[in-house]
Amino acid sequence: MADDSLNVFGDPENNEDAESVNITGYEEPLELLERGLSPVEVADTFYNAVFENNLDIWLATLAQENKVDPTPFKQTTSPVIPSVSGAFATVGWQQGRKKLRKYGTHYHYEGEDKKASGTNPQTEVEFITLLYSQLYGPVPGYKEDTPLGEPVKILLIKELEEWRVVTAEF
Repeated sequence: MADDSLNVFGDPENNEDAESVNITGYEEPLELLERGLSPVEVADTFYNAVFENNLDIWLATLAQENKVDPTPFKQTTSPVIPSVSGAFATVGWQQGRKKLRKYGTHYHYEGEDKKASGTNPQTEVEFITLLYSQLYGPVPGYKEDTPLGEPVKILLIKELEEWRVVTAEF
């Protein structure tokens, strides 16, 4: 694959996870997301993409700041990647898929954290923090749709008139 393409290890058709991504030079394909989505719609799309193992859609929900640093996205020849710390796009995808495999986790919108939302007075960038409950999926030993811990937060910013994810908890 060319350096400017999206490289994904894993085969969703065979229920394999995309564990490693190389997004050097990756530019968001605008046709993947409708324009004018609300913050909740973008956050729902973000979490649903993890659930559906759709890395392309998941990457399209991310803010540009999560796509420009190529350092954490070094290609590897192995689809088995150890847990890493680094850029959100690398760690977030791995954390989300791991939690899904372990607990069948899915997410339900609970509301806005008004104390962590607003406009940055220095940059004039709008931001919003949403709260999502984590719910167990159909996993042996757990009652389906019961909460899995405390609600998690997802931070979005408005860039180029569209809401995009800066960071999220899993």
